[in-house]
Amino acid sequence: GDATEASFSALATAKTDDTGSKETGGLYEDITAESQYVPEFLDWAMASHKAGDTGIIKTTYGYHIMYYVGNTCI
Repeated sequence: GDATEASFSALATAKTDDTGSKETGGLYEDITAESQYVPEFLDWAMASHKAGDTGIIKTTYGYHIMYYVGNTCI
């Protein structure tokens, strides 16, 4: 695809086995260092990225294709 947030969201909605994010196009929000995710997922999410960065991580739940949207602080 065109490697955009919209194309990733469409792909995630169509292909994911993750019931926790299927309805949001794979989007997880409000992740902090205290979030209760497996370490590999949390480490990738908390690392320094720029919007559009991608990665593949392996956890005890399987492989995860990651797409970094951005960080917004309120």
